[in-house]
Amino acid sequence: MTADSDAANDADATAATDAVADETLTASVIGGTGFTGGELLRLLSGHPNFEVVQATSRSADNMTVGRSHPNLRGLDLRFSDPDELASVDVLFSATPHGVSMGRVDEYFEAADTVVDLSADFRLPEAELYDEWYDGHESPEYLERAEYALPELNRENLAGADLIAGGGCNATATILGLKPLVDAGALDPDTDRVVVDVKVGSSE
Repeated sequence: MTADSDAANDADATAATDAVADETLTASVIGGTGFTGGELLRLLSGHPNFEVVQATSRSADNMTVGRSHPNLRGLDLRFSDPDELASVDVLFSATPHGVSMGRVDEYFEAADTVVDLSADFRLPEAELYDEWYDGHESPEYLERAEYALPELNRENLAGADLIAGGGCNATATILGLKPLVDAGALDPDTDRVVVDVKVGSSE
């Protein structure tokens, strides 16, 4: 690759970034009372390119977001019924495993892009869900989903309309081992790797 082509690619990337910076996307957070939903609301409410128009919760329907998340008391938003989805650009699902796979058709009726933070779309094949979970209700969506690991696949995420949020343990493991694979110190096809991960304040 020449210096000219590098400069052209940099210019294209800058132009794309500038275009995104001028755009405001509407967003909803499904399952907003939990820790993940609260962090999503915190990040989105402070993001210059997002306007949060809906946060849902069955248990806190019509309560202010600040009741569940005191750090968001200044956010003028009430939880609404998750069965009444607002029309948005991006729908974030912060629900437990098994919910999104059963509602993904509804989600796409309400939004152009769906970002799911559960394990519902992280694995590429239905057989893996049969092995590790209790099967999958919408296996036709699995090939469509992009696993969110922007450090490694940012270019694929840019055009995806179904994004599976990476798991915390998997993300830490993959990013930790990647330099070893790149350096030739580890062959993932032949070397047996054991990763012991601890998460949570009580472990």
